[in-house]
Amino acid sequence: SEYTSVAQFGNIKVVRRNDGNTTAPLETRTRGRVYATLDKKDDIKFISFYDEENERYKTIDVKGPKHGDLLPHKHFGYEHGEAGYELSSKENKLVERTISLWENRKKKNSK
Repeated sequence: SEYTSVAQFGNIKVVRRNDGNTTAPLETRTRGRVYATLDKKDDIKFISFYDEENERYKTIDVKGPKHGDLLPHKHFGYEHGEAGYELSSKENKLVERTISLWENRKKKNSK
């Protein structure tokens, strides 16, 4: 109830937080779900991954502060106190594909 689903691309569900600052969901009800969380400008800010226990195990920060020179970068678990880690080529492709799908959807809906 904290989030509203606005789109879905395969296993990636695009969500927007109903109130307050943009944060990634802490848990999911669907095993292995991936969420792309929108900020207040309707841009993807986070892409979060959930394990078989429905808990978040990795978040990719797409927008926001850089860690070192890295943006996007990833964090593991729930804490973001550590420096961000560089994305793998597979993760980079997922980010690019997700953003592309979302941007195409936004353009289509604005016509």
